[in-house]
Amino acid sequence: MKILLIASWYRSERAPNRGSFIREQARALASSGVKVGVVVFDRDSKKSLLSVTREVDDELIEFRISVPSPLHRLIGFYFPCLLAKKLDTIIGEFAPDVIHAHAARPGAVVMSLSQSNIPYVVTEHSGPLTDFWMTVHGKNAIKRAYNRAAKVFSVGKTLSLDIERYFGYVNAAVLPNGVAVDMFPKADINEKSDYILVACSLIEGKRVSDIIKAYFDSKIERPLVVLGAGPEMGRLKEQVNSAEGGLGRVLFKGAVDRNVVSEYMRGAHAFVLASEHETFSLVCAEAIASGTFVISSRCGGPEDFVKVPFGGFFDVGKTTELVELIKKIDKFKYDQDFIDKANQYITEQYSMESLVNKLKEIYIQVNKN
Repeated sequence: MKILLIASWYRSERAPNRGSFIREQARALASSGVKVGVVVFDRDSKKSLLSVTREVDDELIEFRISVPSPLHRLIGFYFPCLLAKKLDTIIGEFAPDVIHAHAARPGAVVMSLSQSNIPYVVTEHSGPLTDFWMTVHGKNAIKRAYNRAAKVFSVGKTLSLDIERYFGYVNAAVLPNGVAVDMFPKADINEKSDYILVACSLIEGKRVSDIIKAYFDSKIERPLVVLGAGPEMGRLKEQVNSAEGGLGRVLFKGAVDRNVVSEYMRGAHAFVLASEHETFSLVCAEAIASGTFVISSRCGGPEDFVKVPFGGFFDVGKTTELVELIKKIDKFKYDQDFIDKANQYITEQYSMESLVNKLKEIYIQVNKN
């Protein structure tokens, strides 16, 4: 079977971790015997506009369409027909049995304009969906992308409800992202350290400033480790420097490779997420797979899978609630049984192997129909 994935965002040399979950799904599919191609709208390309470059990434074949930033957004949102022509050429060359678009904008929207008769499915990852159209025309483009698809999936229940609410599509089944449990194995009890961990892009919507405030208000002794980079970095460092006793207690490590994230996950005493909105939050699932307790805001996706005894919740922006959770987890004593059960839960319910098996069944059914 040959599957062509359309990645609405994907890695580049400049941003090696972008769309990591799509690449990991693609590699897992390829390892299971599926021939996989990936269409990439390359926002970091230095090549001529709309040129197509074919590259090989181990078992994957990448078709990179050059749309340098900020043209990737302009063309993807307002002139997707230009990308559709390039996509048709790629489809003709690769000859897939099924096409899988990851996210409506721009992936599935571009596919919905294709002249190909190859069936396609959509997995929606993006949210809030209201951020992904600015005009009636834009909203109709997303609606067309859903309606022309053979199947539409979302990575979380809240997102499925949004698809129905805004687009009238009532059959978006939940198909969560897969956790690469081999990349995020369970910790040994001896690996557990004393720090609280944050790992995310440092942008306003992640509300890392809430975590820092709650951390200092909790007055716990454990250090806070922050993995990630972004435009909020400077402001967050100023917040730490202005806090009483702040110097040396919050450690900013910047952007790191996934294997480094995994090491920090296994060692963390707790992982904290304070986002305003998440459609799934793979990082929370990876933390649980590592055997680490998760503290999360009620932001949509995590409510589907962060369960007692492996995590707890606070309302977005309610730092007083977060303070109490941090104090509570500070007293928590790990044992190997907790770590083993946390890993077992994610492995059985959300492993990449389980997702790949489901995807192959979906592709076979869609291809037959």
